[in-house]
Amino acid sequence: IEKTVLTISRQNAILFAIDIEGFESNQNIITEIGISIFDPRENRPEDGVTVPILRNYHLVVSEFFTMRNKSYLNDVKDCYLLGESLVLPYETCGDFIQSLLNFYMFPKSDEEKTWGRCFVGHGMANDLTWLRSMGMKFPKNMKDISFRYRPGETDDTTYIIDTGKLHQIMYG
Repeated sequence: IEKTVLTISRQNAILFAIDIEGFESNQNIITEIGISIFDPRENRPEDGVTVPILRNYHLVVSEFFTMRNKSYLNDVKDCYLLGESLVLPYETCGDFIQSLLNFYMFPKSDEEKTWGRCFVGHGMANDLTWLRSMGMKFPKNMKDISFRYRPGETDDTTYIIDTGKLHQIMYG
């Protein structure tokens, strides 16, 4: 837990949080994708930023718009509170997500390599599997943050912060 808390509190890593909702009767069908990105390069106190800036997106897959979860999961598809939902075809959702991944998770210069990068989510293994099934390309070197991390270390590792694992460690 200490490594995760240090990473977040020191604000030296881009945090790419993602949550994917599948259709309860067929988990191969992705109905919604939520993304929230914290980029410390946009959140520097010396630039006068006092309230964190987050980039938030709610994608609804148009082909499955009418599919509603109700038996085992709550249907909150119409309850996005952070702006407008984007209703897009499945393929366009994939293109949109890949463009965000390319921009935030693949450093293009030596200066960009000085910032850490982390995927954040609850049950990340499932979400990453779903994204790979959509054809998403990820950084090659990805590890759970609990394996190895030194604050301020710069390497080519993209870390995974799984809030499900954090909850399990903290609460059993």
